[in-house]
Amino acid sequence: MAQILLADDDSVFRGLLTDLLEAAGYRVEVAADGKAAFGLAATGRFDAVIADIVMPNMDGLELIRILRREQPALPVIAISGTEGEDRGQDYLPAAATFGANATIGKRRIVQIVEVLDRLLAECGTPAAPGS
Repeated sequence: MAQILLADDDSVFRGLLTDLLEAAGYRVEVAADGKAAFGLAATGRFDAVIADIVMPNMDGLELIRILRREQPALPVIAISGTEGEDRGQDYLPAAATFGANATIGKRRIVQIVEVLDRLLAECGTPAAPGS
């Protein structure tokens, strides 16, 4: 069973996505900010990371940049609720340039499991049994 690190400062969204991922058969560990996520990721026990872009203490872009340097093969999905018209910013293209393997707006939460399954399969990690 693949172990996923989910980093997001929005506790409601974090809970919803955790429930969705666990229902799909993944084990999920959560972090409320980028700094905590980096500390957990440093253990090397995760098969993939899902990181929000806008977080306190260390934003998702910095987290992705560091993960690319420290664990270049670790699949990273960047998520953001600040797409286009929301705040006049779209951070997802920036996340791709920082090295995210995939980017998904939070409005498309149900697609995250599909993208995660695909990325893990590309790395040779079996998809979750419930997917």
